[in-house]
Amino acid sequence: GQEARSLLAPGVMDSSIDKQALNQIRANASETALLNDCADRMTRAASFAEAMGVMSQALRQLTPITTCAFYRYDAASDSLTCSLATGDSNRYLTGLTIRLGERVSGWCAANKRTSMNSDASLDLFHIAGLFLPVLRSTIAVPIAEDDRLVGVLTGYSVLDQPFNEAHLYAFERTAEFLKERLDVAVPQNRSVIPFRASRTS
Repeated sequence: GQEARSLLAPGVMDSSIDKQALNQIRANASETALLNDCADRMTRAASFAEAMGVMSQALRQLTPITTCAFYRYDAASDSLTCSLATGDSNRYLTGLTIRLGERVSGWCAANKRTSMNSDASLDLFHIAGLFLPVLRSTIAVPIAEDDRLVGVLTGYSVLDQPFNEAHLYAFERTAEFLKERLDVAVPQNRSVIPFRASRTS
């Protein structure tokens, strides 16, 4: 009460602190609502492409990505292929193949680790420069089904190292939603590598 306030130095109870806290609460509530809506709409999606479109729309509101790609793992070739991409100039990504362990997405798949703020050119090489503006940063999350790797969800941004833990959380959550829709588009592949996820920056 008032006695406690009298012990604090002037300015400690600045109303700006309260405003910052309230703004953060509102932001968290808004993010949760958007993720819940995303999950509901993805569940009702008639196709994987539709589910991917819903997810991409949500991620573009929650994170600074401009383009998003799903790389499916193929055990026969031991590589990842972009089976679907959404966002700006996504035509450059569809069909792109990355060997397991190579580039950013391949490294995430092989090491079962998430990654954020790596240079986009390390993942896409010259393709990053085909986008206008040029893609500069990546965020990537491996996706598993029944404890086995099936692919990687990778987002690209035109900004330099813009991603933070909140963005990574949004990617991890939506990757879980996307995993539930794999049955409507991605062939079942039981010859896949064991999956144990961990994080890296």
